[in-house]
Amino acid sequence: MLQNVNMLLDTTILIDLERMRYPNSGLSSVCESLLQGLLELDFGDSVSYYGNNDTLDRIKAKRTEKWRSWHKLYNTALSKYDYVHIMHQSSTYFPSCKKNKIVTLHDLNFLHENLSEKKKSKAISTINKNLKNAKVLVCISEFTKQDFLKNQRLFEFDPSMKIIVIHNGLIFNSRVKKELSSKFQNLIEKEYILNIGVLHPKKNQLSLLCILTENPNLNLVLVCSSKKSEYEALFFKEAKRLNLLNRIFLFENVTENQKKYLIQHCTAMVHPSKAEGFGIPPIEAMYYGKPVFVSNRTSLPEIVGDEGYYWNSFDHEHMNEQFRYGIKDYSNSPDKQIRLKEWASKYTHLAMAEKYIELYLKLKKNND
Repeated sequence: MLQNVNMLLDTTILIDLERMRYPNSGLSSVCESLLQGLLELDFGDSVSYYGNNDTLDRIKAKRTEKWRSWHKLYNTALSKYDYVHIMHQSSTYFPSCKKNKIVTLHDLNFLHENLSEKKKSKAISTINKNLKNAKVLVCISEFTKQDFLKNQRLFEFDPSMKIIVIHNGLIFNSRVKKELSSKFQNLIEKEYILNIGVLHPKKNQLSLLCILTENPNLNLVLVCSSKKSEYEALFFKEAKRLNLLNRIFLFENVTENQKKYLIQHCTAMVHPSKAEGFGIPPIEAMYYGKPVFVSNRTSLPEIVGDEGYYWNSFDHEHMNEQFRYGIKDYSNSPDKQIRLKEWASKYTHLAMAEKYIELYLKLKKNND
């Protein structure tokens, strides 16, 4: 595949890295993984990148287009490109883009949340703008693809648009700095279960309190990239009622290295999500050989596979029963850590980048 890289130079592709403006978010992690994969596979100079000054200065790419806030109104950076790869379906920086597009679809969670019809209509409208002139829709999981197909009546797209699956990839690093950040001093010598993600009803962190009530030796660490204020208030109100506040630790603005440190030292990753397009945190934990407890909903069974432990409901008795079973099974399985890492290692940034390179080269061939 790589011997054909230079063939792409006469078919220009602009890759959207705008979400890297928010370095501790999941979307930024996905963009970073694709970028690093392309660079490591010597493909980095065959495409152009769209991002802010900090992103572009760091990667030192030959071909770049600078992000501007007013691109929401009119994006002047697109005229010279044959294809624009929009890295998430809800981007608002490519209004009225008439170029051929590749659109990466992460999820349609909003369809399954308790949102007003007005908010749902707005989200659909944004996606439809991005789907206009899209030649390929890349779904990050088979679940996301099937969810789109099931709800395709809501969307406007060319019937010839290809719909494919390319799983997200992660940049794994076993050599994490050992020093404990000062922000984690309260966790020294504490056992804790770990949840990573937005603090939001769809992530269902409230259900985890029942694990603490039945396991007085455990603490709960929440790593949040953002929070829904109403849900945060509800969560801590219930934690206070249950007298659990001194066993819950909430961290924001956590770096990649800090996050990996927390994963390496946790008792288990807990991810009772109700709505998911992929499921990056469980895979990160599996790579470090940690037991992973997830709901059996949406994309999680596909991504986590047979090595995870599943909650089939959020009934407190069931959740605790499964937690006890999983911890005991993990402790009694000498090769469990190896199996977990082997499963997670399928989802590397290089594997993801190779799939995208195949797509880019196929588009080049079709463009000839």
